[in-house]
Amino acid sequence: MVKGEPLYRLKCWFWYPSETEDPVAEKLRRKLFPWVQAGHVEFTDGTSIDLGRIEEVVKEAARTFDLRVVCYDPWNAGATAQALEAGGIHVEKFTQNSNTYNEPARAFEKAIGDKRLLHRGNPVLRWMASNCVAKTNGAGYLMPDRRKSRDKIDGIPASIMAVAGEMRARFEQTESMYATRGLLD
Repeated sequence: MVKGEPLYRLKCWFWYPSETEDPVAEKLRRKLFPWVQAGHVEFTDGTSIDLGRIEEVVKEAARTFDLRVVCYDPWNAGATAQALEAGGIHVEKFTQNSNTYNEPARAFEKAIGDKRLLHRGNPVLRWMASNCVAKTNGAGYLMPDRRKSRDKIDGIPASIMAVAGEMRARFEQTESMYATRGLLD
């Protein structure tokens, strides 16, 4: 480990709908079933993921852990973010693009290399990592990508978003030198 660098302890939750008529989704559901039995994935009732269940789990995590911020994708999680905010949880948008991902993705990658990212051997997160590649754009900015994999990678972007939240919270806790010494003439 690198002295002075944060240690990331990930607590992962994964959900998937219990019912589907789509053959591809059914194949994935069957693949996830052993992880459901082991408690790593939760099937939610119906043909879509129960967002209310996600809200419950996040609210419970906020009571149990030192949860300072929840980063969310504004494209499809606005209502969930509003519900969490109404419950007293600080939320921040995390737009899914290389500009937003670059710094936390690099920190995430470095934390893995430095063995500062702990996930208790979560097999679902490990499987998602095997489906994910680091995509670099023309400016050299980094973000996660599925390649051509049809399998899920959601836990990797979510983990990078958690690192982004920790980085923001740490930055906000740092007192500006201008607060103590003032502006220079």
